Amino acid sequence: MLQEIRRRQKGKKPEFLCGKQAIEQGKGKIAAGEEKQHLEELFARTLASLLAASLQAIHAAGKEAAFCFPHVFRMESSRMLDNPQLFEVLTQFDLLIVRSYDSLGFALQRMNCPGEKLLPDHSLYVFSEKAAQAFGRWGLKCYTVSWELNQKELRHMPNALAEFPVYGRIPMMVSAQCVLKNYGVCDRIKADEAGIFLKDRKSKEFSVQKNCMDCYNVIYNSQPLYLLHQADTVRRLGFRSYRISFLSENQGEMKEILRSWQTAFLENGQVEPPDDASGFTTGHFGRGVD
Repeated sequence: MLQEIRRRQKGKKPEFLCGKQAIEQGKGKIAAGEEKQHLEELFARTLASLLAASLQAIHAAGKEAAFCFPHVFRMESSRMLDNPQLFEVLTQFDLLIVRSYDSLGFALQRMNCPGEKLLPDHSLYVFSEKAAQAFGRWGLKCYTVSWELNQKELRHMPNALAEFPVYGRIPMMVSAQCVLKNYGVCDRIKADEAGIFLKDRKSKEFSVQKNCMDCYNVIYNSQPLYLLHQADTVRRLGFRSYRISFLSENQGEMKEILRSWQTAFLENGQVEPPDDASGFTTGHFGRGVD
């Protein structure tokens, strides 16, 4: 259910959001023989407890915490988040990242969340200043830059309202064609398996993350987006904040990325691109207009 927990750094400019897969699907802790409604109640209480503990730890570290809604927000998710214990915890988060108009509507109408507490993710596609203004009419003060925009196009956007990803794996597809379900091994109770990949004809592996609550997969690019070595160019575009998203990186890799972030964006130092040029991508940032 929970996709990521993101932390906002206080007291330093520019600010950034840093995300990491934080909580495994709680259904793996629940006996398979229970009725569906009882399962959902147990899962909601388990998730609420895990979220509350993470929230407390993040706030104790002097950070702000953000909750990411799932990419696909179906009735199961809506019903789950309506659980009183979980609902109460969600209202305590400093920021809610919405990834679809369904979750945006839930946050605005069901949770009565103020617009300034919401951040539309890249999947809500803000391609123009008018699109940003439309979100503003709902009270939203910021948005996430769409992956498809390059730096020339970004010069004409209201970047002072935008959060820009500088590191992380780009979701290439959100699919209801679950990899495990297609192979006849679907198990909605079992916790998420590690190391599920799709492999293309060039033997590149695309990480697959499953969401059993809403029955879909997210397929990520085989190469992470990496723009820390282009910090000067990125800064000149005047973004409100930046995002670093971790998916499967180990502790050492995360520390190295955060050190590079500090050097490039806080100390105005020079960061070299990774030695293996085939191990990362700059996305659409340096491309011409298609």
